Amino acid sequence: MSRALQPSDDDSRFDEPIAPLIPPALPPPQPAALDVGVLAPPAAPHSPLLLDVARLGASGRFTSKALLRALGWQPAQPLALQLGDEAVVLTADPDGTLTVGTRGEIAVPAPARTMAGLDHSPTAALVADPDQATLTFHPVSLLTAHYTRRPGDPP
Repeated sequence: MSRALQPSDDDSRFDEPIAPLIPPALPPPQPAALDVGVLAPPAAPHSPLLLDVARLGASGRFTSKALLRALGWQPAQPLALQLGDEAVVLTADPDGTLTVGTRGEIAVPAPARTMAGLDHSPTAALVADPDQATLTFHPVSLLTAHYTRRPGDPP
């Protein structure tokens, strides 16, 4: 049988810790300096774009009272509709063929929804530009495709 090693009174090798097992003290970490650069002066003052998301009903109606308020559009306001690349753009126009409804809703005609790609995506991203008095609709699928595109993917 083997006997466990026990220190004896005259054995001094157990009095001191073994140096290689105790790591040297490290200096406290110093935070790295951040280079924030110089901020450019703000551009000429302008009204920011306002954003919202709306769900178009089966008849193409939607509402965004906050954006209509920011644009100053009231019920019965006549609007002109223009089609852009995967977008519908509305502007206030006394000769416009669309109007803001009594509850603040706007109905986008089916042909315009189809041509702008809003028929496949009932959710639309709305961008109001108070300086230009425009309200632009984009299908959310367009934004999803844009933000999930990876470098090197075809446009």
